[in-house]
Amino acid sequence: MKPLITVLGICALVLTPGIASADLHTWDGDIGSDWSEGDNWTSDVAPATSDDITITDNSTTSTCIYDSSAAASPYGTLTIGGSMTLTVSRSGGLEFEGLTTVSGSWDLTGAEPLYLRYVSVTADATIDNQSSAGLYADRVTVDASSSQLRLTLDNDANQGFYCLREVVLKGSGANAAQLTVTSADVGDVYIGTLDVTGSTEDEDAGEEELLISADLTVTGRTIFRGGASINCEIDVAANMTFDMGQVVFNQGTYNKNGTGVAFSS
Repeated sequence: MKPLITVLGICALVLTPGIASADLHTWDGDIGSDWSEGDNWTSDVAPATSDDITITDNSTTSTCIYDSSAAASPYGTLTIGGSMTLTVSRSGGLEFEGLTTVSGSWDLTGAEPLYLRYVSVTADATIDNQSSAGLYADRVTVDASSSQLRLTLDNDANQGFYCLREVVLKGSGANAAQLTVTSADVGDVYIGTLDVTGSTEDEDAGEEELLISADLTVTGRTIFRGGASINCEIDVAANMTFDMGQVVFNQGTYNKNGTGVAFSS
């Protein structure tokens, strides 16, 4: 378990004000996995600092390695999805100051951190942090306005961790916005502020807003927003700790399965 003050202190400090983006570079991996090799991008030019990046599985090589030969970050926006592996091995990590759009199932590997500012989940997404460092983000939004939407945070390697300053789950009608925290081995997930708007779906359909099977710590304020016939569903099979904060139940119905929820002062 990482020290909470240290981890969340880093979360608050690492992300600096945004800068204007420049050119767009889309990964194709034509000649290998090297980020700094121009022929691995559709632009035939390696990205420069502040450029926008797209990495999807519509490519020849499914692994993209950001190392010391690549231009230093921060970069602009990031679109990442599909069955891709992003490896961060440049000292100081990789940072994006624009919007990050996430979908599909992808792995994070390497020994250096990944820093994201604003993260939007546009289709069901699974992130598996197999690195020995952290994935940091200022704000993560899962908005199920038009369809059921799920973000899964995994940690099979039991090394890397997640530090998210704010997570917003917006259910709509019968569509639940779901955060799933799962792991073959227990990993660490830290959330500063958690804001959950429920849906009219119920737990019997397997559409809980929070489905927790690995340790999750919330260090700030948690708000469950319900209403008439609106449910905020939590299914907990591990340890979910609300630490140094408060939990607000705003109308509606709050249901919890499992016994792993703890409230600490």
